[in-house]
Amino acid sequence: MTDAAHVIDVGFAGNRVRIVTDSARAADAVHFLFGPHRVSDGVPAGRQIVLAEDPERGGFVMACDGRFASSAREDELELALVQLVQYHLVADAHGVGLFHAGALVRDARVLLLAADSGSGKTTLTASLLAEGYDFLSDEVSAVDAAGCVDGFSRPLNVKPGSLPVLRSRPALQTGFANSRSSGGVTLVPWPRSAQSGMPLAMILLPQYRAGAALEIEQPSPGRAAAALMGCLLNARNLPRNGLTLAARLAASVPVVRATYSRVEDVHEWLEHAEGITRAPVCSALNEACR
Repeated sequence: MTDAAHVIDVGFAGNRVRIVTDSARAADAVHFLFGPHRVSDGVPAGRQIVLAEDPERGGFVMACDGRFASSAREDELELALVQLVQYHLVADAHGVGLFHAGALVRDARVLLLAADSGSGKTTLTASLLAEGYDFLSDEVSAVDAAGCVDGFSRPLNVKPGSLPVLRSRPALQTGFANSRSSGGVTLVPWPRSAQSGMPLAMILLPQYRAGAALEIEQPSPGRAAAALMGCLLNARNLPRNGLTLAARLAASVPVVRATYSRVEDVHEWLEHAEGITRAPVCSALNEACR
């Protein structure tokens, strides 16, 4: 690397990754993806990713801590980079649970959308943003033992099947105007992020199913904890592989499974549901967030 290299630190949930590149194109991708999470306080980064253009084959090569990590074509750089950085932030995270979950804020309370890929999580997240919720994340959310939530607020990862639904939303037009296509998905930035450290009020386990009428189920604490364990990305770094945290959340915060085909039905149900829009937050778990 030359003296003109771009050096950008990205931090989340107490960890950070340093990205070093000589490429203006790559530096622009980093700023687009990780703008809210750039840090510059001089604290050493845990990992270093070197991102370089490949003059022979075209595209980019990424190495982490001196070892080859992945390569990416020009048209898939953003998606490959966000996946690599996110992986290392998650793999090194201790002390908080990192869930494969969207996180939205309403009236200073957090709604967590915990689900596997393909469940419709991002589409539901974006639809609720269009209805006035504030954004923390659509992919990775951190929950500590007190039930306080932070989100990795990278751009929304919109798959092709969701584009027709979301492009029609007026509130999302600014995001789509500044979006980028990468690796077959559309990355849609949200202009602002909600304040981190807000208390968790409800966990929703969404499952999109074509043609399904809205079905709401409140699983037992044991089944809720099992569902949360399935979404816990850094379980190996936590006491009892994360079971203590999952069980505590399942016993202390309302956990609801929603099967649906229309996101409007979910929004309407949430508007009347206790725990996220009107009812007091579960104070025993969330007092430390205040």
